Amino acid sequence: MMELLAAHGEMPVSAIVAAFEGELHGEAFENRDISTISRNLTMLKQQGFVTSRREGQTKYYTINLDKIQEEFESFLQFLKTAPERLLQPIGRSAKPQPAVDRRQRRSK
Repeated sequence: MMELLAAHGEMPVSAIVAAFEGELHGEAFENRDISTISRNLTMLKQQGFVTSRREGQTKYYTINLDKIQEEFESFLQFLKTAPERLLQPIGRSAKPQPAVDRRQRRSK
């Protein structure tokens, strides 16, 4: 769906549905029902990855490339800092606790 919006720009929901029925410019897309498409568009809008506007009865969706770029940059920064987070020497910050034999606790 994101690729579809990136390729075609602003699209009415009816064109998005038609695309998933394989009717847009002869392109073959996987078949999805209208409720799945609607749920996906709602989720993408809630996350800011698409925007929408209404004109009469028609709702149009557009991809928000700025938001997608922002999230990718954040994710790349997360990956770049993985060594700092994950390659710390194990056991330096916390002293290991000795194992407790449960049988000893019961007998006391």
